[in-house]
Amino acid sequence: MRGWATLRRRRLAAGAVLTVAVAAAPSTCGGGKDAGAGAVSIQGGEYAFVVPDSVEGGVVSFEYENIGDEIHEFAMGRIAEGKTIEDVEALFASEGGEIPDRIEGVAGVPVLSPGLELGITRELEPGRDVLLCPIPSPQGTLHLDLGMIRTFEVAGESELELPESVPVIAAGEDAFDVPELESGPRTIELRNAASSEREFNLVMLADGFTTEQAEAFDWDGWFEGGQEGSLPFVFLGAMQSIPPGTSVYLTIDLEAGKLYRISDEENGIQAEFTPR
Repeated sequence: MRGWATLRRRRLAAGAVLTVAVAAAPSTCGGGKDAGAGAVSIQGGEYAFVVPDSVEGGVVSFEYENIGDEIHEFAMGRIAEGKTIEDVEALFASEGGEIPDRIEGVAGVPVLSPGLELGITRELEPGRDVLLCPIPSPQGTLHLDLGMIRTFEVAGESELELPESVPVIAAGEDAFDVPELESGPRTIELRNAASSEREFNLVMLADGFTTEQAEAFDWDGWFEGGQEGSLPFVFLGAMQSIPPGTSVYLTIDLEAGKLYRISDEENGIQAEFTPR
């Protein structure tokens, strides 16, 4: 199931010159659905965000939902002091330019399929963050250029605590360590046990596809053909690159008997698992 790598390269070639964390939705105003006790709702669709103007820092629990008809990425970066969202837009509009000190990668949720949601609990320091989606639309325009870019403030300190005594998927130097996982709603620690950054891209093989078909899928043709037709993967998000020695916590509903894959294409590691 290596087709994710092709999608990632295709997306990067379209203009995503920085790996960050995004959320999308149908309006640029604040608000969003009720997300449960202490959770921050981030909804994404064509082509805007619904996210609060500010969130409490410290331990933050996000609930991400793709409410659109297209795949979306929930990327996030921190804007340097004295810089603006216009600086970020200019960065992504430039071709092949080096990334200046305008924004710092904070890591966010990779590609999420339409109709899906997941939870991420993590620690965030106070600051001004930017959400954006660098995936190209069926017409070829990046989602962020269509309105999927927005800032929000992280301020104060929440009273939430990190989950304890949950299964751990650990990314090491050259492999993932994945425990046996039960099906159903699960909170899983995604831990970077390596000496450099690692990311966690989670996908599930779609119904009607074999692993061989997924590996051979023509992503270039799918993008150039207006993104028509079924995809070989269900994209479940998870987390973009996090520093060594850190963790985030994924809450997701796992299906029994389904084939899942967790990968870090940048470092060439992956693992497959099937929940019981």
